[in-house]
Amino acid sequence: MRRRSSLAFALVLLAALSACASSGDPDTLADDPAQPGADGTGDDPSAPPDDPAADPGLCVGDGSDGAACEVTADCEAPLVCLRNVCVGPRDPDLLCDDIDGKACAGADEVCVGGVCVVDPVLTGEPTCPNPGQPPELAGTWAMSSTLALREGLPGLVGGLLSISELLADFVEGNIDLGLPAPVEILIGALVEAIIDQYVPVWGQDLIVMLAGFSDVLDDLQIDQTVVMSGELCEANYRGSSTWDRITFEYRGQQVSERPEDIPEIGPVTPEDFGARYACGQLFIDRHRVKNALQGLVRWMINTATEITTGYPTLELAIDAAVDCANIAVGINQAWRNAGGGFDITTAVETSCLGFEADLLMRVTMLIDNAAIELSVVSLEGVADVTSERRLDAGVWAGRLLSGEFPGAFDASR
Repeated sequence: MRRRSSLAFALVLLAALSACASSGDPDTLADDPAQPGADGTGDDPSAPPDDPAADPGLCVGDGSDGAACEVTADCEAPLVCLRNVCVGPRDPDLLCDDIDGKACAGADEVCVGGVCVVDPVLTGEPTCPNPGQPPELAGTWAMSSTLALREGLPGLVGGLLSISELLADFVEGNIDLGLPAPVEILIGALVEAIIDQYVPVWGQDLIVMLAGFSDVLDDLQIDQTVVMSGELCEANYRGSSTWDRITFEYRGQQVSERPEDIPEIGPVTPEDFGARYACGQLFIDRHRVKNALQGLVRWMINTATEITTGYPTLELAIDAAVDCANIAVGINQAWRNAGGGFDITTAVETSCLGFEADLLMRVTMLIDNAAIELSVVSLEGVADVTSERRLDAGVWAGRLLSGEFPGAFDASR
């Protein structure tokens, strides 16, 4: 999935054409006397005059550049962030209509639902010339998402596989334990059996867990509560959300916790986001989860480790699996039984401890790097509006600090 420059901000404005089809030229929305008001003048007396968000002109914008922004959460409602500027969702400079000949200016842009976007890979929808009356989607939604983080964390996946392979080599005796040449000649064939004697029965399971952890990362489930508030502009919403549960499955066991009950994570409240309805779909613009998920991988790895080994952390499990003291004694005993004339216990233990230290350092680096990647997670998406109470076939485009990952979601209220 290639990176899209402000794609979600453009997609989130797709209701503009719907508004135009039902309300006329967006340039005259703020001043059109035909707009219904209680006194027939076009003014809405229910809107407090001192409330800037109640000014219908904000839906269109005044044609000038607004405040700089990264995401819609940086803009005051009902403005949205497009091309890093806060603009009105009905800004005529952003609208297009292939039928009326108002084409997009950019050679790589296409008109989707009345808005010019670059490569609308989230939708695949053609221009929607007559979107009809939009449904009312304001309210509280229960949303369920599946995030495939594996694709955004290739370094973690590859690193855990490497650690798994090193542990497998250790159990098979295929590592350098600093044995002198005479020892290698006399007892080299016995080293695997000696090491295997001191590796706990769950050691092989730990190796398998590390090798297959990518499958755990590929199916992270998030249950969240989403509240969408209807703003002044028709089919334009401002949303907020709270993560209620984080769930993953390992070895047939489902692990499900509230984020606030996970010491490594805590409460998760993403940024507010903008959302727009157009052409039968709801577009949710890019919003970030900042500084809340750094401990996610640590929690998942340690939980899987405890299920596998009984030890609460991967580091403790590795320390227990690599029993250098007893392995050194066993190798020395085999050497002496074969006629060896000097003690090799210290040399073997030193080499073994060096191997263990390297493994633990790799684990720490992998988890620390994953925490950095997860320090800023962003999502943007689109879903089919099946009814005013149901969103289906939702697709997330997710980003970590330097990687991308896909996801899916649905919602109901």
